[in-house]
Amino acid sequence: KLLGFELFDAGHWTEALSELRRAEQQGEPDDLLILRIASLLDGLNQKGQARLEYQRFLESSLCTHAVPDKRCETARRRVAEEDSAL
Repeated sequence: KLLGFELFDAGHWTEALSELRRAEQQGEPDDLLILRIASLLDGLNQKGQARLEYQRFLESSLCTHAVPDKRCETARRRVAEEDSAL
């Protein structure tokens, strides 16, 4: 996960996506991982996949608590933008 975040920050998006997917497959519980994956897919112009990941993030504990994480609004906006583009 941490290597994936570093690769993300350095702009190595394809490698970052691979690392973050690996962390997810190994059971990493950090919900922000989903948001990073969505962001990477968005940046790689994989809009449909990004939308699915943003939607999955909206269903995570960060967005379903009484006081949602502020990043949830960004994910909601990205889902709405993709829906309106269809």
